[in-house]
Amino acid sequence: MTMSALLWAIALLAAQSQTYQQARPVEQPAKPSEKAQARSQTQSPLTIEIADPSRGTVPSDEAGGYLYLGGSLLGGDKLKFLTCENVLDGNTDFGLYPLRLRREDWRSAPDGSLEFRAPAGEGIELFFQARAEGASIALLYEISNKREQVLEYTHVGPCLRTEDAPLFHPGSGAEVLGGAEGRKARVGKNDWSELYQRICLWNDDKPFYFSDSKLAKSEKHLAFLRQGATPIDWNWWVNDSLAFDEPVLALFSKDKQRVLVMAFERSDWASSNVGDGRACVHLFPSLGRIKPGESAAVRGRIHVALGDAQAAKQQTLQELHAKPK
Repeated sequence: MTMSALLWAIALLAAQSQTYQQARPVEQPAKPSEKAQARSQTQSPLTIEIADPSRGTVPSDEAGGYLYLGGSLLGGDKLKFLTCENVLDGNTDFGLYPLRLRREDWRSAPDGSLEFRAPAGEGIELFFQARAEGASIALLYEISNKREQVLEYTHVGPCLRTEDAPLFHPGSGAEVLGGAEGRKARVGKNDWSELYQRICLWNDDKPFYFSDSKLAKSEKHLAFLRQGATPIDWNWWVNDSLAFDEPVLALFSKDKQRVLVMAFERSDWASSNVGDGRACVHLFPSLGRIKPGESAAVRGRIHVALGDAQAAKQQTLQELHAKPK
């Protein structure tokens, strides 16, 4: 074959290939199945979703105020995060307990945030926002004072519940199961204080555990104040003399392989209830003094990591104090 004939043959083949590609129908990617979507969500480091009362894991009249925390870092567990149990002005609440929302009260923002604005007691309006960001969840609380009186010492009370999360709940066997079977197994038991051994706060950059309290063996509703903070005396909580100086709380899984860190820009009060099967922990964000007609906001962070609590704490605070994007 001559050189000119060879070049002609190559050009002909190229033209045929181009014609075939133009005529070939474009294959549309298949829509992911429900199982694939669920698997994708589970494989994300940390996820949030609005509680579904039809699953029966939370009372239907409370479900709207809950988020489920999930994702690969939680090993398939679902931790229940009640966004707001109550709003306090010092030792006074406003009859909220607990926040009741409908699923339709939630709004999904363009950046993936879940948020709502709702009444949170007489003359109090709460705006809440949560957004999953890799191994962390960014939180925002804003309180608007629509009362005629000043809110002198404002706090919001979220609640992180461990029941239905076998990696974190202090129970064993059927006690850690979700749904009706787990609830039945937990009935009648009123001591879940093993949890105290896995909750820590910090003072002078050194961790101390709830179990370090002299009250831990007898008190099922143990609380700690920030060092120098005005005391809060509310509900069944009993304040210990130990104090924290950073607005950070850490909760370890039972195998100590995972640590969940919760932090706020400001917090004066932390507590845990081990007197019933909820086995829950709380870090109250503080919003200070709010005049009538004004609002105040505080940002927070939930971060989950494998291993070292000190490193997880530093990472959480670094993310919390970074400039918003």
